[in-house]
Amino acid sequence: MPEQYSQDQLWKLYDNLPEDLQEAIFSGENADLLDQICARNGVDNLTKEVARYGGQVLMGILPLENLQKTFEHELKMPPETAKQVVHEINRFIFFPVKQSLEKLYAPAGSTPASATGSLAEKSETPPEPPAPKAPDAYRESIE
Repeated sequence: MPEQYSQDQLWKLYDNLPEDLQEAIFSGENADLLDQICARNGVDNLTKEVARYGGQVLMGILPLENLQKTFEHELKMPPETAKQVVHEINRFIFFPVKQSLEKLYAPAGSTPASATGSLAEKSETPPEPPAPKAPDAYRESIE
């Protein structure tokens, strides 16, 4: 179960968020999308709770990888329904602010892979050079 926060704590978290995440939390367009997602998946009676947990993801309180289990346990949503709702929320609401979410959830002292390039660039030890290739037995000599 996600940790409970006071109103003051939530406002402090909100004030420290990047602007795009702040806008996403109170976006009328995102509210409409949540209504549509919940209606399409037959959980329109849970729209308010789905919005609350989605907002917790946007604020850095609830990691995205825990959202489906939260819907299943806290909202008693069937697993397939929860999976589909999370998929649609991720696609339509979280994807446009993906970079900010990655930064928000990045471990302290590190930067997300998308901001620094590939994982190979972050490695402490350089990659090993490729092994020398043996001559191709199927290739004819041109001599």
